[in-house]
Amino acid sequence: MKKALLIVLLFVSSLGLASLQAQDIHFSLFNHSPMTLNPALTGGYEGSFRVGGIYRDQYRSVLGSGTFTTPMFYADAPLLLIGKKKRDWLGFGIMAYQDKAGIAGLQTGSFLLSVGLHHVMDKAGKTVLSFGLQGGALQRKIDLNNPDIKFGDEYNSIDGEFVLGTGANSGMGMDGSAFDLNAGIGLKTKVSDVLSYNLGVSLGHILKPSLSVFNANDANLNMRFQGHAQLEYDIKPRFRFSPSLYYTNLNEANQVQLQAWGGYKIKEDQDIRLNFGLGYRFKDAGELLLGIDVKGLKVALSYDMTFSNLRNVKTGGAFEIAASYIARNYKQPVVKTVILCPNL
Repeated sequence: MKKALLIVLLFVSSLGLASLQAQDIHFSLFNHSPMTLNPALTGGYEGSFRVGGIYRDQYRSVLGSGTFTTPMFYADAPLLLIGKKKRDWLGFGIMAYQDKAGIAGLQTGSFLLSVGLHHVMDKAGKTVLSFGLQGGALQRKIDLNNPDIKFGDEYNSIDGEFVLGTGANSGMGMDGSAFDLNAGIGLKTKVSDVLSYNLGVSLGHILKPSLSVFNANDANLNMRFQGHAQLEYDIKPRFRFSPSLYYTNLNEANQVQLQAWGGYKIKEDQDIRLNFGLGYRFKDAGELLLGIDVKGLKVALSYDMTFSNLRNVKTGGAFEIAASYIARNYKQPVVKTVILCPNL
């Protein structure tokens, strides 16, 4: 009974009927998804180019695999030096995701282009102020041919069974599309050799695009606010402590996440670090975090343990896997030794 109730609730929410507003994608590994976190992070790193992706799957144990999934991929690069002293730069990037929600197969897809402007604020180059803009296509579709979807007028009261394909809305596929625009600002500062931090805010769906698949007038996506902050502190040469804070607001829904990561460098002369930590999404879930950094490659895993009322239905929580790689196509300068003869 609990499982059936959960399926009904998730199905209704995925359809977005009447005045229900659609939910946006969200990730527990938010720091590993820079292009959805803040457009100002586009190209904001040291390197030649970056590629990455993240995959989220939830409620698998109750509804089966592929019911609530979100794969996302991105690529960006700092490509153009600007300004009189060529210390500022522009970064460019692309991002695409495909979010699937519910047994109705409601899919929301996006393909966005990003640009980030990064301004160095001090002579030492330790503080960078960034601005970002992101725009592209959003699309939503739903396939009502799914045999698991049953309508009231398909029910046969005589034998108590559903006659599939006879409902008024059966055999239908619906979709909608719109242009989306996001913007953000960020600040990154290296306080010392062992301490640095970054923070930022962003606004999503600035134009409030309509993605209704039922031609409803109240299906516009409202603006979404996101705020994030991260601190990195090298307590010892081989141990790093990195707490993070994330906040988002959409419609009347608020979400707060706190995470505490610890990193241990296996050897001081090797750039390999094991990462581990715990997180908490207020009134919703606890998070187990694990990862590894090998030079320019970063891999992370998370598992959400449900703390909300859904835990009574044994949803099984959610898991994520993320990976990114920063390529550095330049070499360190080699200084040749010059021997001077003292007799000269």
